[in-house]
Amino acid sequence: MYRVFSLLLLISLALSSCALFEQPKSAPEVATPQSDLTALSRLIRLEEQPISAQWLTESLASADAASLGPSDWQLIALLTYDEAALSSLKARLAPQKTPSRLHVRPNFVREWFPEALQARFQPDAATGNLIWQGERYQPTPFLKPPLGAGFVLIAEPYVLIVLHTL
Repeated sequence: MYRVFSLLLLISLALSSCALFEQPKSAPEVATPQSDLTALSRLIRLEEQPISAQWLTESLASADAASLGPSDWQLIALLTYDEAALSSLKARLAPQKTPSRLHVRPNFVREWFPEALQARFQPDAATGNLIWQGERYQPTPFLKPPLGAGFVLIAEPYVLIVLHTL
């Protein structure tokens, strides 16, 4: 009886400790853009303080990518920086070379993106998608688990950050 109890206790502790270290992948879906920098800083690293932000999170459950699961989500954040902060940020960003061009679906470009950013997405007649016209950067300075991949685009003074769970 003692061995059975000990074995059950050991199994119970093992299972509960797994749950303690599990990273939650879900974020509350935010359908309309938010401007709360404090809430945004809980999701990503913000070493340079932006002047303003508009951001949202959305589920990727219906995405067409095979590597994404039902609990995956993405963050889309549009940050505005002053000249000094933008210069500091750009010094820390590394170019993202793969894939060679960024293709997005037309519904990726949101109505709340400023015209300077929207204009950098040009239609691709062959695919019906949009192609980013400009440099694309690694998101490393902004990454915070569970957001582990994505890209950064700049159309000064705007910085668009797109991150997703893995």
